[in-house]
Amino acid sequence: MVVANPANTNAFILSYFNPKIKKENITCLTRLDHNRALGQIAVKTNTRLDKIEGVMVFGNHSLTQYPSIKTIKVEDKPIKDKVSDEWLEKTFIPTVQKRGGEILKTRGGSSVASAASATIDHLRDWFLGSDKIISMGVCSNGEYGIPKGIWSSFPVKCKNFGYEIVKDAKLTDYCNEKLKLTTKELLEEIDGADIPRPKL
Repeated sequence: MVVANPANTNAFILSYFNPKIKKENITCLTRLDHNRALGQIAVKTNTRLDKIEGVMVFGNHSLTQYPSIKTIKVEDKPIKDKVSDEWLEKTFIPTVQKRGGEILKTRGGSSVASAASATIDHLRDWFLGSDKIISMGVCSNGEYGIPKGIWSSFPVKCKNFGYEIVKDAKLTDYCNEKLKLTTKELLEEIDGADIPRPKL
């Protein structure tokens, strides 16, 4: 499990220089972003965490990551029944994307404690399994238009120290456009590391 940023690209670099390690055994931390999304929704809707489903964070662990809105349900109802579109677009999404920077600015220190907690969550669910969909940075097999061979955050289900990418999430055209942007950034980061891109 890779935590240090740029986590997705570092996972790619690790795999490139250690080809004997199975790609599926290398993951990176995007659970922190997932947890931040959950926390926002719980506070805004005054809802217990176990009543919130469908949080899915896609892409790079950076300002281009995108938390899907259409897939979220609160107490079995679409999130848009609970909060305004304005809050989702102007508060929820930017806060998930920028929360790390905001913590640095507000506290004058890093978000290391929440990252440590997210690391525990990531490893626990990866090892023990989870009934709920969670977000993990894993190697793409081409799901959701993310090129095969790069590490991206995806919605996954974990079981028996394994995971499976959830492939049937219904995404909006807007979300798909955001995935193109985060994919572009991921490929540019690989170029910046002076490592050949995976064969697309």
